[in-house]
Amino acid sequence: MERLAIVGGLFVLAGLCEIGGGYLVWGWMRENKPVLWVIIGAAVLVTGADHGAPPQRDRCTAPRTPD
Repeated sequence: MERLAIVGGLFVLAGLCEIGGGYLVWGWMRENKPVLWVIIGAAVLVTGADHGAPPQRDRCTAPRTPD
């Protein structure tokens, strides 16, 4: 249950980073906000990105090899 709370919290945090970073970039592009907005927005978007390793395959999803 603890792992589920951590994963759920990280999912919400990643969503907030994506929305917040996108808003900062949009504000710079559309509303003539300072360049600092786009720098911070890009940093938030990159920080919120998933940099983890790809999931490992199990026997069901691994490609079949000839016998």
